[in-house]
Amino acid sequence: MKPEELRERIEKAAPWWHSIEVAPGIVTPGSKTPEILRGEVAVMRLDDLDLRGKSVIDIGAWDGFFSFEAERRGAASVLAFDHFVWSLDLAKASAYRAECQERGVPVEPLEAVPGLWCPDTLPGKRGFDLACEALASRVGWRVGDLMTADPEALGRFDVAFYLGVLYHLRNPLDGLTRLAAITREVAIIETHAILIPG
Repeated sequence: MKPEELRERIEKAAPWWHSIEVAPGIVTPGSKTPEILRGEVAVMRLDDLDLRGKSVIDIGAWDGFFSFEAERRGAASVLAFDHFVWSLDLAKASAYRAECQERGVPVEPLEAVPGLWCPDTLPGKRGFDLACEALASRVGWRVGDLMTADPEALGRFDVAFYLGVLYHLRNPLDGLTRLAAITREVAIIETHAILIPG
């Protein structure tokens, strides 16, 4: 793919969450900058974890930065696993949120708003697909939700990335139990917490 064509396709696939170098000098314009992602890789201590020959699942993969990073680090197989972001029309969802804020009305669950939830066409997966193509990646993918997936059918993985997912769950303990059921060796979990006064 010629650089100008790749840049044009990157722009059309926006919005991006991850900044991914998809070709020499061509980086997707992700909300998570290369510096932020380098910091996350360091905090996750991926340099201390030998992924060579391992099977990896990236739950909540979005654009796939960590899936591609696992592949780059020698993982034998990598599965990008997502459903929520991939099923959303991200540009329309962003516009909807801004409109609600401007009008001072609550944001409805995005999957319930007509025109935003498109699990049949997966508009939120465009970035992952483009990065996969540009990188000539062998990362596999599956649409699914760990909270409803059959762990037996999903299989077991040496390493599981569970990044930015836990804090979205109604029942985080069930999520961790399901994660443990599919993880052989190590799960790397990233989440957030807030302190609410009172």
